[in-house]
Amino acid sequence: MMRRLVTMLFSVLIVTGLLVAGCAPAAAPEGGEPSPAEEEEEDAGTPAAAEDEVIEWLGQHHDAAGGSKNKRFQEFCDRVNLASNGRMKLTLQAGGGIVPATEEFDATHKGLIDFCEAYSPYVLDVFPNAGLFAYTVGGLSALEYVYWMRNGGGAALYDEMLGDYGVTLIHGKLFPPETFIWTTKPLESLDDMQGLKMRTAGDDGEMLSEMGVSVVFLAGGEVYEATQRGVIDAFQLADPAIDIELAAHEVADYCYLSPVRQPTDYSCLGMNTESWEALPDDLKQVVDDAYLANSLEVYGELMQANIEAIEFLKDYGTNVGPIPKDIEDELIKQANIFYDAKAAEDPFYAEILNSMREFQAAYALAYARY
Repeated sequence: MMRRLVTMLFSVLIVTGLLVAGCAPAAAPEGGEPSPAEEEEEDAGTPAAAEDEVIEWLGQHHDAAGGSKNKRFQEFCDRVNLASNGRMKLTLQAGGGIVPATEEFDATHKGLIDFCEAYSPYVLDVFPNAGLFAYTVGGLSALEYVYWMRNGGGAALYDEMLGDYGVTLIHGKLFPPETFIWTTKPLESLDDMQGLKMRTAGDDGEMLSEMGVSVVFLAGGEVYEATQRGVIDAFQLADPAIDIELAAHEVADYCYLSPVRQPTDYSCLGMNTESWEALPDDLKQVVDDAYLANSLEVYGELMQANIEAIEFLKDYGTNVGPIPKDIEDELIKQANIFYDAKAAEDPFYAEILNSMREFQAAYALAYARY
């Protein structure tokens, strides 16, 4: 009995010794060299972010709450939130929610928000050449704009313009052409433009003035009553689908179509550069993919909506048709005069304009418009 007890105690002492030895820290090799485990730990670099960490971004769109553009930008946010598997959360405010509407680009620059839909004409006070990155009269179509930006040097020129402004762009959102003009009287030739009282905005207003049009600027919400009261004879607002939402067909009997006056209305995803650079590469790809997918979906939706809008207008009794060719040609002529004059005064403006024209000419050689 005593022998068995001694044997058991001896066995327990051996096992305990092995356990203690296994738990003790390994002795450093001679000469003070780190162990393989220590080398691996040193090579690991910055520890990865916790898997449950959520990157939250706050953004604002210039469109009002409930507006179609705001709704579609919200779809982009929803796509990022879903595709990131919960690692990102984008929260969007409508125009005026954080800063006054149209000041989103500047708010992104200042870090008040992380992202916005950057529409370049809203920063003309800071960058006088910015309008070229939205559209030009008689210029690039929506698809041409995207590929000029991504493959034809446009993005590099845009970035050069922004310099160290602190906004990073993803290109880009494309929109269908706008309606050329709505009028209360028929237009049969260029002569009918003389003395026409027209609401418009932007560079095309100066070009139309050279064609004898009496240009008036009014806020979009004032156009209906001004037309109804005869203060103006004509106006431009947006594309046919949005024009219907604004009841343009109730006050004007003639809707003239052409892609020349405003071939597209290009926007980008603008992000605070520090916010963007803090993202890991896989989430950067998620954001990029989501914005491009949203852009294609929006263009398809608007294209279909405009097809249906034109059918609606015809059924309503609106006179819908192409703008007379001599009016279209004269606007292109005046546009070239206008842009050439600007380019003569500003070398960087000339560089952007020439890049666009060269791309448009090369594209036309490969893909002639029928």
